[in-house]
Amino acid sequence: MVMDLKSVFEISGSCEKFSCELSPEELALPEDRELERAVEIEGRVTNTAGIVEIEYVADFCLKYHCDRCLKEGKKKFSFSFRHTLTMELNDENDDGYIVVGNGMLDVTELSAEDIILEIPVLLLCKSGCKGLCQKCGADLNEGDCGCAVREIDPRLQKLKDLLN
Repeated sequence: MVMDLKSVFEISGSCEKFSCELSPEELALPEDRELERAVEIEGRVTNTAGIVEIEYVADFCLKYHCDRCLKEGKKKFSFSFRHTLTMELNDENDDGYIVVGNGMLDVTELSAEDIILEIPVLLLCKSGCKGLCQKCGADLNEGDCGCAVREIDPRLQKLKDLLN
């Protein structure tokens, strides 16, 4: 969705509301994560005393495999974003603003970038997930597998001998 914001930049006190959906194809997620349905985005662009800001909320449900035990899971997310927009920058090194040079803003591209950066890198089925045994592959959340836990890496055996 591309928004024409020229009128918002020109009229102080103006406000333009918007809502759109971001399809799974538009949000480039890793292979082990997928959207249950499209991302719902609602927000507004306001000009307050010449300062133009975009604020929006993105709601979605993500299906994933736990990064420790590989169980399937679902989690709902609701992220809020706020950016200051400008038609041009005085200083090229100023990263605090989004430049909307021609007055057209691609909300789809902006929201996809924001969401990808906000999704946690590590998704777990529960906060205390124990994962899988490194030796036999048993799910340690269901109980102890009986494997030797303190197996020493042979490359570090000499270091252990020095410490004892």
